[in-house]
Amino acid sequence: MLKDHAEGSEHWSGDALDYMHPSDLASKDWCPRAAYFALKNRQPYGGEEKFSFNRENIFDEGDDIHTKWQRRMARTGKLWGDWVCLSCKAKASGVLSCYAETNGIVVPYVECVHIWKYIEVPLRSGLVTGHEDGAMDDFMVEIKSIGTGTLRAESPKLLARYSFQHDGRTFYDFDRLWRELRRPMPGHVRQAQVYLWMALQMGLPYRKVVFLYEHKGHQQVKEFTVTMSDRLLAPILDGIDVVRKAVESGAAPECPQGGCKYCAQSGASKAGDRDRRGEQPRRRTTRKSRAEGAERILVRSEEHTSELQSLRHL
Repeated sequence: MLKDHAEGSEHWSGDALDYMHPSDLASKDWCPRAAYFALKNRQPYGGEEKFSFNRENIFDEGDDIHTKWQRRMARTGKLWGDWVCLSCKAKASGVLSCYAETNGIVVPYVECVHIWKYIEVPLRSGLVTGHEDGAMDDFMVEIKSIGTGTLRAESPKLLARYSFQHDGRTFYDFDRLWRELRRPMPGHVRQAQVYLWMALQMGLPYRKVVFLYEHKGHQQVKEFTVTMSDRLLAPILDGIDVVRKAVESGAAPECPQGGCKYCAQSGASKAGDRDRRGEQPRRRTTRKSRAEGAERILVRSEEHTSELQSLRHL
């Protein structure tokens, strides 16, 4: 019964299927062919996932952690972004300083006692869209709830280093692993590059992303700051450009791997969706980088500085 009333992921509501998303573009094995067919067939990149309460619980737990940190940021009176009233559906954009003054979400208004809900920082450029979790002063904020699944996908070597076997089962020493985690995970850094690029295209003043990592198990927190890197951004922009040209021409681009699981899952294998030869191209291609030189990416940990000092006094 509950399955029939599950809310599902808001990530794929409205016109979200008409755009590519930073979390997909940041994947190390992102496929432009799969992205093209995802747009053409209006379905999520990599295809639809089967419903499971385990997956829903993961999303809901992450949403709760996001909401907690956004509420703390809102109370500083500096949180910038879009807001919607849960009562009358009125919308506002910018900084709601009155949120901090009331130490909550109920704000008196002329026609309605607004109950403001923060709906984050919408970003869009061309065929790419996404939401940053927050923006304050001169930086954006990306909140990550870290669990075994995130580590398995983003830092498998680190996870393996602190794993051990007992009675035929695998266990992890998360306390030691957490102390060893001194840099943001590579996929998250690439994701930040897309957010920063979109902010730049939109004329927004944000030139760095602060990551807040919260471990789901023991609730410990780490903070990292990432700035834009031409070296990391260039191949991502090249891929975006490949998909843009494919959408304009109607000709599917080749898969850099000569065929991958994402191509099939995104609908590339459907009848009539193959290239003019009637088959998936097998030639491996290499994307050229626009960067003329490697730019050192700046990553700072909480051991050196904190962009969110004001939250510590709430």
